[in-house]
Amino acid sequence: MTRYLAFAAAALACSTALAQESRKLVTNADVLAMTKSGIGEQTIVLLIQRGATNFDTTPKALVELKAAGVPDGVLNAMLSVPKPKTAAARTPDPNSLLDEALNAIAPREKLNSIRAVR
Repeated sequence: MTRYLAFAAAALACSTALAQESRKLVTNADVLAMTKSGIGEQTIVLLIQRGATNFDTTPKALVELKAAGVPDGVLNAMLSVPKPKTAAARTPDPNSLLDEALNAIAPREKLNSIRAVR
């Protein structure tokens, strides 16, 4: 039973990590590349508003983007994106993760009926 729980927890952690990796975050480098390639300001702003982002919005980074030709509307959109929550706030509740893992194995009633034999 312990092996099954460990396996389920590991599988859940792996699937969560893969799901997060599959959703690429839009960065300053992406915005700069899109601007230099001629993609319109409105298109870039829409991507920023609808996508997952990880921007460096320090004054130095904004000055560099502006000097490279990024329009003010894009810079404003980057500044409008809510900051990501801290790692502690994003960490899921361990009890809910365990419940999900156990439910993936079998219904709760079935798991409760398992008895250890020595």
